[in-house]
Amino acid sequence: MTFIRLSLSVLFHPAETFRTIQRYRDRSVYPAVLLNLGLVVLVRFGSLYLVHFPLSALAVEDANLFLEAARFLIPILSWVAALYAVTSILRGESHPREVLLSTAYCMLPYVVFQLPLALASRGLGTQEGLLYGALEVALAAWVGILFLMSIRILNHYDLGQTLRVTFVSLFAMLVLWAVLTLVFSLSSQFVVFLLGILREIRMNLQA
Repeated sequence: MTFIRLSLSVLFHPAETFRTIQRYRDRSVYPAVLLNLGLVVLVRFGSLYLVHFPLSALAVEDANLFLEAARFLIPILSWVAALYAVTSILRGESHPREVLLSTAYCMLPYVVFQLPLALASRGLGTQEGLLYGALEVALAAWVGILFLMSIRILNHYDLGQTLRVTFVSLFAMLVLWAVLTLVFSLSSQFVVFLLGILREIRMNLQA
């Protein structure tokens, strides 16, 4: 099960790719996952610099590379956690490593076509912005279809079950983000409160 073979397979024979991932579920998946996610981040960085300025949603000088990486990696990893949790409850058959690896390979259309699309945008003007936006939507839809196929094949769901699990997983992602945001906010407030107390103690001792 090589990276190049599965990368080509997910573009042309996605169903067979996900069956292969399931067939070799006991093999190590982390090198391929790290490589795929690393490529996603690199492609995102490259597209920021290549896309034609009038068509870009974000100016290069305003881009924070760390935040741009987080914008992609956090949703992907939280999707993996939410999907596995939901499929475990709803009688799914996928293992955590299968979910992680299939999710990483589902991003291959973005990895392969985003940079050529960004480069092609340099030949487009603002009037052709609608065409560029439509192509980006089509690329996102391709990735979304791969996600649905992976859920259906890895868990042996029918279409209705696949759609239901997808919506529940998306809701679980939102709940996860809300909980993490709340925990971060409370932790920050507690740290500020604790530092304030320590500052007061130090000032009293120095008085």
